Amino acid sequence: MGSSSNIDFSDMQERNSQTLTDIQGLQTIEKALFNNLETGIANNSITPEQKDSIITKINEISNMRINLYKNLNGMYGFFQKNLTSTRDTIGEQTTAVEIVEKELNNAKLRLKTVQQENNNKIRLVEINTYYGDQYADYANIMKLIALFCVPILICIILSNYGILPKTVFVVISIIIAVIGVIYIGKQIITAFSRDNMNYSEFDWNTDKSKLPNIDTDNSDNSDPWLGTALACIAQSCCPDNYTYVANKNKCISNELLAETTYMQDSAETALSAYMQESKKPTGYQMGGFGSL
Repeated sequence: MGSSSNIDFSDMQERNSQTLTDIQGLQTIEKALFNNLETGIANNSITPEQKDSIITKINEISNMRINLYKNLNGMYGFFQKNLTSTRDTIGEQTTAVEIVEKELNNAKLRLKTVQQENNNKIRLVEINTYYGDQYADYANIMKLIALFCVPILICIILSNYGILPKTVFVVISIIIAVIGVIYIGKQIITAFSRDNMNYSEFDWNTDKSKLPNIDTDNSDNSDPWLGTALACIAQSCCPDNYTYVANKNKCISNELLAETTYMQDSAETALSAYMQESKKPTGYQMGGFGSL
């Protein structure tokens, strides 16, 4: 019985030491992952996918460490009840593990704070960019209004002094006003068509219920947008029996294209035959003075 108890005690002591070693190893790995994550978020050098992957690994390691910690507590309770010689050593190791655990929890809080600050900075930059672009468009509209008001004001002054006849003044004013309304109206429509989240994009009020359903599992390489866009590209713009010609940027009927190709081939054949014929000797030789 005594030898069996000693063997069980040795096995439990080895398992206990191995558990502590595993916990410390997991803590080291988790620390390294936290440092990489904090550095990546602070420098904005990792993608959201990489960030999610690191966080998933941290959670997995944390769960493994918690389970080992529970087993360690169970073994520690057993040793407290049955053993006195190893109590101090295990207590010191447990205290060290708890200190590292508190540091990891503090690191999680710091990470959350850094991430929140980073998100706030990005949000402020996006807001400043949005309103900066919007105010720039409004300033351009005001400049256009002032630009078209200046010639009208000059015409009014000339008309009041009798230099410009009334009829000419009215015609010129109407022309300037029409051109101004076209240009300024175009700028106003463009400014108010911007997206309310990203000013560099446009919001066309598209009815999403009419958009095609895209099946990501479908591998037939078909274009789900074919026939739904307001514009077409290349061959999709051509009707049946027509072919898109890139160098002419237009659709040509297949019959005309075949006829043109035939004529080009015939011309190339005739030119080749002429070149071969011109290389043959003519039969007349100029022999110098002997031919005279």
